[in-house]
Amino acid sequence: MRLGGEFIVTPVAFCNDGEPALLGAVSLEILGLGIDPVNSRLVSVMNIA
Repeated sequence: MRLGGEFIVTPVAFCNDGEPALLGAVSLEILGLGIDPVNSRLVSVMNIA
């Protein structure tokens, strides 16, 4: 998977045509991302010192 210039290997599951694409919890965790449901976007959850 590639997101914003980052490339990771992550488990995938395939669905039928016409079904929405989903980004799984494992992929989000590997990329250090969380979901901001209020603003409908992905956000970094990495602790920045």
